[in-house]
Amino acid sequence: MKLLILLAACALSARASFESVDSVTLRPAKLYVSQCGDQGYDTSQYTCFETGNGSALCPVIYGQPTQLCGRDCYSPYQYSCNNDMLQQLPVYNGPVSLTAVRPGAPFNNAYIQAGGLHFYLNAEPSTYCPSSVPQEACATTDATIFAGSSLAVIVPGGQALYIQNDGALAFTQAHSAAMYNVSYYGGGVAYSDAGYFGPSGASWVACPTSDNVDGKGRWQVFAALPDLFFIQTCLGFYAVVENQPQGTYGAWQYV
Repeated sequence: MKLLILLAACALSARASFESVDSVTLRPAKLYVSQCGDQGYDTSQYTCFETGNGSALCPVIYGQPTQLCGRDCYSPYQYSCNNDMLQQLPVYNGPVSLTAVRPGAPFNNAYIQAGGLHFYLNAEPSTYCPSSVPQEACATTDATIFAGSSLAVIVPGGQALYIQNDGALAFTQAHSAAMYNVSYYGGGVAYSDAGYFGPSGASWVACPTSDNVDGKGRWQVFAALPDLFFIQTCLGFYAVVENQPQGTYGAWQYV
């Protein structure tokens, strides 16, 4: 059965950019270890659903099974299913923290942290608060806090999010609106206590930094934009949203 995959990561699978960041593809599995109707499939790459109209396979993406709604496979990080109809989850524009989820990856369950005007996994947030500001006003949290198209900071003027031509998720320096090598103005869309997706539903990719040895170290965060290619050591992941109370700030400013 040919299924419509309403999932950005799946939509990108037709491009090399998807295949270069994940061993899971949407081609029929070569290693048949189970049966779904008249189709053989690898249970590590697909989930079989039996319906009143027969059987259907939905892919496992970044170690997370997608679900079946009517004839569509979908990610519960972005959609819900009601009477076999997909419904997009509510968007949350308030402050959120973001966690990278990919079971088995060295960065699984790590926060997405701001530092050096970019974002990393397996790292601490890089923050600054001037000495003239009372310590209780510096508001530094363990996790970087995002809010819509900006970071949740106190510094006047804020710090905006954007995506560079190579897909790198970046932020502006405090007291400056300068952006460099811009591909997209803004960050991603946060679905309330669910997933965080890039432009047009793009998924996220983590690539090991130059000081990363055998996966142990920092991983830089990129958006899997169309026509981008990533080396094989890069890994796709889901960014999972945790809603924070309104008025939460992550820091005076990130650096």
